[in-house]
Amino acid sequence: MNRRHALYLMLPLAGAAVAAVDQLARRRPRSGPPQGGSHAGRFPNVVLRTHEGRLVHLQDLLRGRTVLAHFLDTTCEDPLCTAAAENLVRLGRSLGDRCGRDVFPCSFTLSPGRDSPARLRAWLEKHPLGPGWTLLTGSPWDLEACRTSFGLWDEAHWRHRGPAPHANLVVIGNEPHQRWTAASALTDPEVLLEKIDRVAGIKS
Repeated sequence: MNRRHALYLMLPLAGAAVAAVDQLARRRPRSGPPQGGSHAGRFPNVVLRTHEGRLVHLQDLLRGRTVLAHFLDTTCEDPLCTAAAENLVRLGRSLGDRCGRDVFPCSFTLSPGRDSPARLRAWLEKHPLGPGWTLLTGSPWDLEACRTSFGLWDEAHWRHRGPAPHANLVVIGNEPHQRWTAASALTDPEVLLEKIDRVAGIKS
């Protein structure tokens, strides 16, 4: 066997090794300086509108922050959705002045064609999540891109283009270090706080 032939045989093994190391690097929290972030391509830089009417870019909202993302339907009366909203109100109270400062919570509408900033403000009055909590709307395609980028893509919904599912999940992430986790929006607020602190690097 000549040297060139041996190298050709080793290429697939080298590729597999690189892939394995890459997976381990993605799973293990990074202790060094940030190597990337939303600007590295994980999240689309779509333009959204806040409940206050401001235009913002998704990457600008996330960059350099510990975030909590949640997707909601302002008209849903399902008991699970109602309970999830009430639980997030309790989480906002537990966060106190950390809300919007140390932790950036944001809720994206699942019905962007219907939920204008005014409707989001009306929902927020009924469910006071906290002064630092941002609600977001935009075009249907941009909101779909947001949901997919947070890992909440649903194949059945994508194929049939029906109403977006109400997963009642929160996605918690440390954007600079790309550490992400998810939990039920019905999780006890104190447990959610522990998850937020762990992702932020406050707890080991």
